Amino acid sequence: MNVDFIVRTVFARKRATLGHDKIFKAILATLNDSRVNPIALFSEYNIINSKSLVYSFHPAADPVYFDFEEDNQLKVSINTGSLGAGYHAFFVSILDRLAKRLDILWTEDEEIPDKTLYFSTRNFDDLKLFFATSLKHYSENLINHFNKGFSNFMLSMPYGYPLIEKDFFALSPLGYWGKSFFLDITNSVDDDLLEFADEFFIWENSSMDASFWFKSALSMIWLYYPFRSPIDSLEEDLYRKILYSFEMAYKSDTSFAYPWAIWRDIANYIDDDIMIKEIQARKPERVLSSQINEIGFRSEFGRSILSAGFSIVMPMSMTKYRNHKTLIEFKNDKLYIAFEVYSFEEENTEAIMEYIIRQIEDINDETTKEVKFDIENNSFKTSLYEKYLDTGDYMLVLALSSSKIALLAWFTYEDESMKEACLSYIKSITLEK
Repeated sequence: MNVDFIVRTVFARKRATLGHDKIFKAILATLNDSRVNPIALFSEYNIINSKSLVYSFHPAADPVYFDFEEDNQLKVSINTGSLGAGYHAFFVSILDRLAKRLDILWTEDEEIPDKTLYFSTRNFDDLKLFFATSLKHYSENLINHFNKGFSNFMLSMPYGYPLIEKDFFALSPLGYWGKSFFLDITNSVDDDLLEFADEFFIWENSSMDASFWFKSALSMIWLYYPFRSPIDSLEEDLYRKILYSFEMAYKSDTSFAYPWAIWRDIANYIDDDIMIKEIQARKPERVLSSQINEIGFRSEFGRSILSAGFSIVMPMSMTKYRNHKTLIEFKNDKLYIAFEVYSFEEENTEAIMEYIIRQIEDINDETTKEVKFDIENNSFKTSLYEKYLDTGDYMLVLALSSSKIALLAWFTYEDESMKEACLSYIKSITLEK
């Protein structure tokens, strides 16, 4: 659900001569100040070519874009629809702090102003009603599209998130939603409508209350938790954010349906013995099984978009840890997969395949053998090789060619029993032209 708006400011020439980097540094000093931004621990940012600052306040939120344009003008673009009214109000307060720190004045964009009117009115009750009413209109559209034969609606999900390989009505960063939920919204008014909005959005209240922290933890589990030990510092950082969010929620409200087993597992994966004991002491004697097992998209299989139209179905526990344009790498605790895409000027599938095969190291080595295998797809040609490595690992190497494009893929694993699973992933590869 999109609730986007743009604000702008123009820096005086004297201030602009400081350079974009120094202005971005001042902006970051405000955004990363926990007194201004209490969720600074969630935040990530990237500066691109000294002209754009991309800042993510929350793991489930769309990033905010700070872009310098001509005439010393800074444009700020945001979509708050993924989190809720509380996030919208919070970001406007961030704009206020930036205006004070930088001694600037924000003006709304003429074409994309704040359609909630909160930027000018600061009426939070009206803001909540706007989000609730927008959710009702959105629900009506979903039902209409469903009646036309559509389903598997992905709502407010991060850009490029894998397409989950199962049937469902809708999903969001807080999990799966049935058709009846949205039908009920279309028939609701007033306080009932506001209650539905409170249930659907992560941050619908004006404060960072227990509900905000609890839903933040759940959203990180649903979106990103891979149900295994962390494989790098980024995943370990994610686990700590989840633990922190649960702890903040529990301090204020012990009655939520906490996923005790997952909470304990996360603490165990990062060797937080004190937290493990706390969780065990807090856990009720009787816990519904739904509170333990039924959350988390990354326990599913999903179709991931690679490059140049290629995609593959594989476990969502695989983490994309490197993406260098034509080279993409995934791994989890059992498997490493790398994909490299090649493009050619001329259409010659046979010649392309010969070239790709020559890129495979030790192709004629005695530890390498060709595997009789074919993907049931007439749009490309395939060759598959199996290698046994000096490290004791196994590797499947796939060469795939089509007109003007080719894919080379490596599947490396320790346990030979993983071979059949890898073959099933290979069979799922498609190419969209």
